[in-house]
Amino acid sequence: MLAAWAYVIVGTILVAVGGLFATFGWNKIRSEEQRRGVIVGVAREVRLNDRMIKQAVKLVAKWPHRSKNDIFSYEAYRNTHVSAALTSGLFRVEKGVDAELLQALERYEAAISRFNAFLRIVGLQNPGIFIKSHLIHAQPDMWPANYHEALAEPFEALITEQERIMGMLQHKYNDAFRKAGFATEAATPVSAH
Repeated sequence: MLAAWAYVIVGTILVAVGGLFATFGWNKIRSEEQRRGVIVGVAREVRLNDRMIKQAVKLVAKWPHRSKNDIFSYEAYRNTHVSAALTSGLFRVEKGVDAELLQALERYEAAISRFNAFLRIVGLQNPGIFIKSHLIHAQPDMWPANYHEALAEPFEALITEQERIMGMLQHKYNDAFRKAGFATEAATPVSAH
């Protein structure tokens, strides 16, 4: 009779331990899936912002010779997924790769927020957000040979952080980078244009 009780107790302990392993293992798998999903969302948002930045840079490059119909898009840059990633709790500062990602996301979010604030404060039809103010009405011969020297500081800061976050996603989170659609288009930095 004592042996029967021992089998029941050992069986109960084994089932409990197995349940704990299964639960914690499942939670770890789900957590990793959530992390990957958040990173893919961030990468997609970065891709959308990248398209907008590249369009604006093209206009800066031809600004002295633009037509009347050439205007900047004053649409706000997106940072919803970036903010969600920062506040999700899925990434830990203690982990090296996570800490680096969180730092890059914080800088990127700050650059986007700052640029979007300029869009709201300075005005939606003011090219001074993109181009240094003294060059807006300058003659073509007054423009710098390298159009990057014509970029206004907030826009230049946004481009810098855009390139930094794209580089990190491409090198450390390549799967998310590809899932966001960067594999189908050239993921060249804006400064290479």
